[in-house]
Amino acid sequence: MPKIKILPEFVSNQIAAGEVVERPATVIKELVENSLDACATKIIVRFSAGGKNLISVEDNGVGMARADAELAIVRHATSKIASVEDIQSVNTFGFRGEAIPSIASVSRFLLRTNEIGQDIGTEILIHCGKVQHIRDCGLAQGTYIEVSGLLHNLPARRQFLKSDETESIHIVRVMRAFALAERAVKFELYKDGKLLFCSPEMDSWSGRISKLYGDFYSDCLFDFRDNRDGMTIEGALLIPSCTNVNRNEIVCFVNKRQVLSSIINRAIRDAYMGFLPNWQGLVAFIWLDFPKNTLDVNVHPQKREVRFKNEYMIKTFVEKTIYGAIDSFLSSKSVVNEAKFYGNNFTNYTPGEIKETSIKFNWNRDRNGLQLPFRQPNIKGIIESNEEQKISNIDSELSFVGTVFGQFAIFESINGLWAMNIKAASRRVFFEQFLHEQINNEPQCLLLPRVIQIPTIECEILDKAMDLFLQYGIGIERFGKDLCRIDAVPQWLDETLVEKLLLDVISGVVSEKSLPLSLNSKWFAKLACPCINIKIYDGVEKLMELAKLLLSSDNYIIDPDGNITLIEISLNELRNKFGLHDPIISL
Repeated sequence: MPKIKILPEFVSNQIAAGEVVERPATVIKELVENSLDACATKIIVRFSAGGKNLISVEDNGVGMARADAELAIVRHATSKIASVEDIQSVNTFGFRGEAIPSIASVSRFLLRTNEIGQDIGTEILIHCGKVQHIRDCGLAQGTYIEVSGLLHNLPARRQFLKSDETESIHIVRVMRAFALAERAVKFELYKDGKLLFCSPEMDSWSGRISKLYGDFYSDCLFDFRDNRDGMTIEGALLIPSCTNVNRNEIVCFVNKRQVLSSIINRAIRDAYMGFLPNWQGLVAFIWLDFPKNTLDVNVHPQKREVRFKNEYMIKTFVEKTIYGAIDSFLSSKSVVNEAKFYGNNFTNYTPGEIKETSIKFNWNRDRNGLQLPFRQPNIKGIIESNEEQKISNIDSELSFVGTVFGQFAIFESINGLWAMNIKAASRRVFFEQFLHEQINNEPQCLLLPRVIQIPTIECEILDKAMDLFLQYGIGIERFGKDLCRIDAVPQWLDETLVEKLLLDVISGVVSEKSLPLSLNSKWFAKLACPCINIKIYDGVEKLMELAKLLLSSDNYIIDPDGNITLIEISLNELRNKFGLHDPIISL
């Protein structure tokens, strides 16, 4: 008797469902893509219990006749391709013919559809892969699909689904992406009968993104577009001066598909290199249109990835285009005023302040040299060392010299100089004090409460985290459907960054990389580090105190995010820089 057997159809369908049905959001993605392929101009999606109990997708597309509807539930039945060559030029979302039979094999699947010009539609009911009935039904033009009890016949897989809130957020993300890419289609999303969002009718990328992703994006994005060699790139990019950005979010569409591409992500980051500090998040929404023969969309079961024929060419194109768009935007916004760099007007300059201005360098023909704008040394608070300004450490004794660019504190030791990154040092000290419960979490009432917009679906997570925030001195209350009001913050928190902390906590829970919302001080402290108020260390005495606390910490070399806090420039290194080989004689 042969050991190798052909699997029954319902078993092979359930195996295929493991690739297609990752979570409820992927089911909605497959069904909405079918609606888009059917030329729908309006798509309504409803779900409950995070999509575990009910999912329905209704569209006004071309619909199907009974013969086509009966074939649509058969595996590998498709109208999108007819030969292998068609895969290289496919211009539809779905083309494998696996989605519907795979979904129907792990749920109660109801399909109602009606073709254009027909009075009577077709209804098909499938339960766990078995057809229950095929009959006539009344339905206007289009298709209605209802999926209930997802994975109820596979409890071992159903238990791996996340909470209703988490699954709901994944669904919202999928629908936001569709609403962003398909600007000619009207999308409506309902959760438990309540409307979550309706796609806005806006042509600009930044305006549409702000309506879908929150008003936070309205002032920190700019639109761009370029077209060359048959390739088109457009979208919205982060304005480098928006230093309050609190997240990394790169959304990329290739030929209208939302995809994950390490090549494109690397190109975007390389383009921004030099424009953004290392600690700042990066936000970019990119829409790419390439010739179909330059990429392969058939490399992932859920078509989340693409493979490019010439990766170097694609990376170079994306990187150069984005770099040029950022440079052009900054040039158009900068105001050159050379008087700021000369004479008494220089007193208006604040050390450490970053301005969107460009300095002109003029070639002086008479002197045959480069004439640079006047620049006063950016060192303030230089004072003579004394006993009160020395920090004792096990290995050395440091004397405070001054601050440079408002970012670094300089100390002198017997063996050279030490430079302390004030921001990184503040984060390290805060992190360790927080863990040892040495932080004062007493709330400080704000004179003007801050009102923050948070997507409705994420407010549910915020509601569960209210006690956690209150424990750490942050007073929050709901203020309308998708608004919350901050009326108190602790002294250690920068009130301008409280929105960042809230969204980081929510993102940490949604990403499932963090621990549950509990009294986990280490998890919360790491998220809070970028949001601390470093102004409490203004002044010589405060900086001396910060240095003492840093040197007494367990790990004073780096902060919780891995940024260096303290570096040493030895006396020998200084001597080598100046070409000194003889001993330095003190005067």
